[in-house]
Amino acid sequence: MRRFVVLACLVCAVPLSLPAQAAIAGTWFTEFDTQVRIMNGVESSAGKGHARIELQVTGDSIHGTWQTLGATGAPDGPPRLLAGTLTSAGVHIEALKPSEIVTRVMESETHTQAMMNYTVALHGDSLVGTEQWVAVDHSSQGPARRFTATRKQS
Repeated sequence: MRRFVVLACLVCAVPLSLPAQAAIAGTWFTEFDTQVRIMNGVESSAGKGHARIELQVTGDSIHGTWQTLGATGAPDGPPRLLAGTLTSAGVHIEALKPSEIVTRVMESETHTQAMMNYTVALHGDSLVGTEQWVAVDHSSQGPARRFTATRKQS
């Protein structure tokens, strides 16, 4: 009987969401802030951009691209490579090359090379979670901001 209880506990502990998370493969579209202004502690968007995200899943690994899109929906610049993993809590994806984060305060300007990180969960045909930049040297990081993407409709 004791073996059965231990086996039952192990079976219950195995995350059931991993096969469902494999459905993350495909094409996704997102809207993102191109600039964020913070005045008197209040954040506001100073512009929006659009991107297409292509994801492939192999086992618990994710590979893909982030393609920024211009106003006409055509690719704008080269795609950024993405990689990540499926976890019991969802999906963690990060850009493989750093982006430049520019921070302006009064008369000064700071340029930081940073990696973009995305922690999301699959909710139907939506990815919902957070995005956050982390300096390559881990000296600083941005606030976690809401991130959403919707699946390309066939």
